[in-house]
Amino acid sequence: MSLTYAVGDTVIHPHHGAATIDDVEQRELNGDQVEYVVLTSPFNDLTLKVPVSRVEDVGIRACMSTERLTEVVAVLEDEPTPQKGHWSRRLKRNQSRMRSGEPAKLAMVVRDLTAKLNTKGLSPAERRIHRTSRRMLHGEIAAVVDGGAEAADALLDEALLRHMADDDTED
Repeated sequence: MSLTYAVGDTVIHPHHGAATIDDVEQRELNGDQVEYVVLTSPFNDLTLKVPVSRVEDVGIRACMSTERLTEVVAVLEDEPTPQKGHWSRRLKRNQSRMRSGEPAKLAMVVRDLTAKLNTKGLSPAERRIHRTSRRMLHGEIAAVVDGGAEAADALLDEALLRHMADDDTED
């Protein structure tokens, strides 16, 4: 199997977020030569080695397009979904969305938990999910927009503030 990405490309790992392909290396495993892609995350000092033959199975994908970014910003700006039901079900729902690695689903988690954080507060588990999903979404946005991490911070904060500002004007 050949790798469809090149050294220097930024890709998205579904559990770790944005990462740069630093190298493709050969290693011996059980007497066989196995080709690995070496991924480094610029945001959390993480290096991963994934067999090239498993890149698709793991769910590594290209960064979202600028068109997709527009959709993600719209999700962030949307009205938060009320957090109904038992806390364990809400937690599982948010974990499932987060594990998908889909930018729009990550945006839903960030939006909904940010709204809850600003009104009722978050449990320790929800804080961890909020922090992780925001970091993952931030990393992908930073890879797409000009201006990197600072521009991604500003874009996230402005989009999240937009629906809260709309709520304030309705009172």
